[in-house]
Amino acid sequence: MKITANIKDFYYAFCIHKERSKLYFYETDKKYFIAEKPGRKILENSVIRKKAPSAKSIIENPWINWENNNPEFITSKDNGLPINYLKTTNQDFVQLIEDKNLVDLYSKLVKTLDISKPFSFDDVCRWHYEFLKHIYPFAGNIRSVEMSKKTDSSSWLWKLEFLKGIPDLKKLIINVSSTEFGNSTKGDVKIISDKISELMSEFLFIHPFREGNGRICRLIGDIILAKNGFPMIGMNLKTKEDYYIKCVQEGYNKNYKPLSKIIEEKIIWKMDS
Repeated sequence: MKITANIKDFYYAFCIHKERSKLYFYETDKKYFIAEKPGRKILENSVIRKKAPSAKSIIENPWINWENNNPEFITSKDNGLPINYLKTTNQDFVQLIEDKNLVDLYSKLVKTLDISKPFSFDDVCRWHYEFLKHIYPFAGNIRSVEMSKKTDSSSWLWKLEFLKGIPDLKKLIINVSSTEFGNSTKGDVKIISDKISELMSEFLFIHPFREGNGRICRLIGDIILAKNGFPMIGMNLKTKEDYYIKCVQEGYNKNYKPLSKIIEEKIIWKMDS
């Protein structure tokens, strides 16, 4: 089923007669919800199942803001998961596919990326697209919604006005990816950790994308490490999530040292292992 804001463009799974009207059912997450009558072209060309599912498998539309033209606003009623090509509201399943795609992206970049050259924010957008293009219709695009995150100890709102920082972020990405940090001493480790911490903190403060900011941000850090001959660590950075988030939020206030310390320790651990 192709994701679109207009339900009339969908091929419905089946319909049933109810008195003088018909109820059209559409499928998501292997279940069904009732929605409006599809468009004429769909009705003329649709290939549908004759047999309706059991009553137990029929659910109401699991999405809110379904009528919105921007798929970033169409989210699950239960957990806020954005509408997706996987046709699911199961957060764990989406996480699994996202993680698999990220590993695939790492593998692709290891084979194809010329790490001798600096990279840009446009490159990052392309990586984001490759990462999530089979999951979300907004992959690679700058977000157009405000976002929030709550933990046991804190909460944060990423406002749209934060996106005004993208021009400065672009300059920072070019600057850091152009710099040679060395790779032979623990002093070099501290210097590159400080710079990656600054870049990650600014990136995560702006939160340019609707989904996947943390993982793309850690990918950026890994590429910078690889460019300078250090081991990549990003996939293992979040060991204690609350502490990691606290360090990131310190970075929002220009205090990059706590996050830098995590990065430094991870690099040294990798180098010694």
